[in-house]
Amino acid sequence: ETKVWVNGKLAGTHKGGSDPFQFDITSFLKKQGEQELVVSVWDPTDTDMQARGKQSLDPKGIWYTAVSGIWQTVWLEPVAKAHVSEVSLVPDADRSQVYFNFKSENMTGSHQLNILITNGGNVVKDTTLSYHNTLVLPIANAKLWTPESPELYNTTITIKKRGEVVDQFNTYFAMRKISMIKDQNGYMRLALNNQPVFHLGTLDQGWWPDGLLTPPSEEAMMYDIIKLKEMGFNTIRKHIKVEPSRYYYMADSIGVLLWQDMPS
Repeated sequence: ETKVWVNGKLAGTHKGGSDPFQFDITSFLKKQGEQELVVSVWDPTDTDMQARGKQSLDPKGIWYTAVSGIWQTVWLEPVAKAHVSEVSLVPDADRSQVYFNFKSENMTGSHQLNILITNGGNVVKDTTLSYHNTLVLPIANAKLWTPESPELYNTTITIKKRGEVVDQFNTYFAMRKISMIKDQNGYMRLALNNQPVFHLGTLDQGWWPDGLLTPPSEEAMMYDIIKLKEMGFNTIRKHIKVEPSRYYYMADSIGVLLWQDMPS
């Protein structure tokens, strides 16, 4: 359970160790001078009733050393009053198109939305239109993502009002489809882009000898994924944690399928 205090006032409370959360702290800030930010974390581990995965204050056998405090990335971000708070990109590989679903604050149709999509350094689409919460864009000659060819579409989204940039960020998507299909013998199989694919992978706990749930660096996360692929695996099953968001981008970039268990 996390509580965030800004200049001595409670800005928000959140329960849960694996899901991201955010608070708008604007109203708690002083107009000038030093600001005080306090983040307190309460974690009783196995002395109370809560989801805790394999954490124990008496670790042995299959039980792991307990983690306390903050183990994910934390940052402050200034944004304009009108901004995009979240975007979900959903590919439709069968129809060669991608859906954009936006969540925003104070955005209207008077805002201009520019979407620039590139692949391998080449511009795939550069379109400007009035802001809408949802839209669909066709992707001509779409390159499908596979572990052997992990094609990614890098995307820059820019919001303008009367020609002035009010918000801009980068994201990405892959053109791929995960589904269940019957093989020639009538058995249900996992499929990637409508073709059966055998998922050969490890049960990955994501526990580090020095940081426990916290990886020591991005290079360390990359090393893990690359080595698993070099060993011949095409899948990682994440078992008792949700990794930092960068980890999933790395897996997409390197070309590894992911199963995400529900943590705890």
